[in-house]
Amino acid sequence: MPRHLNDDKSKANVAPDWDDDERLHKRLSKALIRIRDLNGLLSKDMAERLKVTEGYMSQVLHGRRDVRLSMLNRMAKEFGIEASELLEDKWDDVEPRRRGLKSSQRRETTS
Repeated sequence: MPRHLNDDKSKANVAPDWDDDERLHKRLSKALIRIRDLNGLLSKDMAERLKVTEGYMSQVLHGRRDVRLSMLNRMAKEFGIEASELLEDKWDDVEPRRRGLKSSQRRETTS
């Protein structure tokens, strides 16, 4: 299948090269990790908010799982951004917020 959007072979009409799917997986993974850290969430919290298993969330965060468009859209809505932003290369510049308590300390305060 040609990588062109139409018969004109000008550079403006060439579909983006995503290095297969690896680059998209890395971008999505990086975006979700930054969102998780900026919101002070655990992976478990993200899974609960998205109504998925912790295992699924872990696979997505590590770039080992394909994500359906419907899930990408759900992620975007849940975290208040556009779905396209989850695949942008902008997440390198965002500094994660440090979490206050270690997980063992969190358990002690909620008991």
